[in-house]
Amino acid sequence: MFIGDAEALNQYFMSPNATAEQMMATPVASQLRGGYLEVGYNILQLALPSTAQDLTLFARYDYANTQASVPAGFAANPEFVRTTFIAGLTYRPIPEIALKLDYGRHAFAAGPGFNELAAALTWMF
Repeated sequence: MFIGDAEALNQYFMSPNATAEQMMATPVASQLRGGYLEVGYNILQLALPSTAQDLTLFARYDYANTQASVPAGFAANPEFVRTTFIAGLTYRPIPEIALKLDYGRHAFAAGPGFNELAAALTWMF
């Protein structure tokens, strides 16, 4: 994603006319980058090919850098570079109900990361 004329926007945010909130928002990047990859496989089909149930093993990796390119004279804040890895299982006893458990590791280019364990019960009606 590209933001046009980010240099002028940053200069305004650093001027005496800007609010305190606007001053804290700098630097506004001229380019943002990110992406993700997710894979999953129904491992229950290997053991019980005729079952309507499924047990999906999945993993997801994502990367986001909301200050990939900042205008000259400004320094990118490494706190805005984030990677996340999540792995887990989803069990669906019937197509309308799912039980999900996953583990996630969140890492940042600056500062400590954190781990996350999440569980969910979902249904479709």
